[in-house]
Amino acid sequence: MSSFIEKLKKRGVNAGGGGQEGAGAAAGASSPQDAGAIAVDVDIQQSMVDVVIIAPLSGVDLADVQITVEGEGDVVIVQGERKKPDILTAKGDSMKAGETTMFISHENAWGPFYRRIVLPVEIEPSLARATLGRGLLTLTLPLKKAAHKGTGTPVSVTEASM
Repeated sequence: MSSFIEKLKKRGVNAGGGGQEGAGAAAGASSPQDAGAIAVDVDIQQSMVDVVIIAPLSGVDLADVQITVEGEGDVVIVQGERKKPDILTAKGDSMKAGETTMFISHENAWGPFYRRIVLPVEIEPSLARATLGRGLLTLTLPLKKAAHKGTGTPVSVTEASM
């Protein structure tokens, strides 16, 4: 793990603090595209053959998630939208005269989300796999064996079989 953190530091990425450990701190969303978007929490682990990223995306439909690998295969972007359920839209947005519902607590974040993850290694975009099931997005990103530049490869997401 220390070599992972050292690689992040060489790239100028803060690898600690802010309540995130290791790679989580490396994944700050900082592009103009993510202004106002919800940050997605991630867990990232690396083995000798791949990098696995897990992100909780409860309430997100498969069609509302986009994943892209950019740069030289070392940047992963997870974005999409967590849509507010109809029951909340219809009953909880505002309280008009005569209505009897209102939020007692409003803790869930709804709307667009975005996360740019800078990896300390290059991955092979064409072999990347992603599944979404039980509210968890799981990205499996095989490490790159031969160096060649990537051009923004989309990663298709399938429903996880449980």
